[in-house]
Amino acid sequence: MPAFATPGMPGDRSTFARRALWTLVMAVVVTVILVVVVRSIPDDTTTVRIHTDDVAGGIATGTAVLLNGAHVGSVTDVDAQDSGGGNVVTVEFDSSSADPRLLTTAMKVRFAPRNLFGISAVDLQAAEGGRTLSNDSDFFPDNVDDVTLSTLLRTLSDVNDQAFRPHVSAILDQAAQATMGIAPILGVLGRLGTSLSNTQKFPPAQTFPRFATLVSEFGDAIAQVLPALSYLVAWPAPQETGYISRQRRALGFAGDTVVGGSLTDLLGPDELGRLSPVAPTLVEIFDRVQATFPDARSNGVQLESLIDRIRAAMPDGPNGPVLNVDVVLRGMPAVAEALRGGR
Repeated sequence: MPAFATPGMPGDRSTFARRALWTLVMAVVVTVILVVVVRSIPDDTTTVRIHTDDVAGGIATGTAVLLNGAHVGSVTDVDAQDSGGGNVVTVEFDSSSADPRLLTTAMKVRFAPRNLFGISAVDLQAAEGGRTLSNDSDFFPDNVDDVTLSTLLRTLSDVNDQAFRPHVSAILDQAAQATMGIAPILGVLGRLGTSLSNTQKFPPAQTFPRFATLVSEFGDAIAQVLPALSYLVAWPAPQETGYISRQRRALGFAGDTVVGGSLTDLLGPDELGRLSPVAPTLVEIFDRVQATFPDARSNGVQLESLIDRIRAAMPDGPNGPVLNVDVVLRGMPAVAEALRGGR
């Protein structure tokens, strides 16, 4: 056996063994004391298990827990399935940050972004009533809203796949049809504006003052018409006793006798039936007229074109219409010289 003694440290083997034993005993005693002291210190955290049907994206261990907008704890565990087939989100509240009186079963729970970057968090909103939640208790909220960024993106994707993309072609087709339907109206408005600008004989500087004068005279005209209207409204006959009954009898007589009798007889099958022998003759006459002018529409278009060309060739001058004529006198130089005035 090696010698445990060293120079300057007297003692035999049994002395070193006793010292080692006492060192181990003291270490065990200190460890037990530390464990007892740590266990005896009151825990400042409250653990609550939230039961929900779905868990939003981004809710995991370490996710922040907010109570009325303040950070009061974090998520310690997310269990995908509990005994009822739902999910369990275990949260731990710091007693120094969360008021225990606000932790009740009446709280509103939702999964929402914590900041502008879309980081998810468990957002709790305190409400009156309910039972106070103690440490290691279960919380079954009535409804858990999911307003996280991942849910928003998923909803936009569903809208794009199920609503926008299948019907965008139909929307574009309807827009094209609506545009094509409005195009002729815009064309007519354009041609109307061109016609107005071509036929305008007076500049706006002369027409606008006349319009302003006409509008200013509307007040006097209305003032003269109003008394006549007031006399008509103040007609005393309808205020007489028995006027309404006499009016009803007169209208009833006109409706029953004049319209109900005479007009019905004139438009009845007996009277209209007498015109049936004349109908074939009228049809034959119309057919002959149409056969006489087989291309009436084309002739009308050609006549309109001819009239437009004549008007273009004879523009209005100071003394009336003037005919524009281009005369070629290359073979008659004397006549051309005379027309030029001898130049």
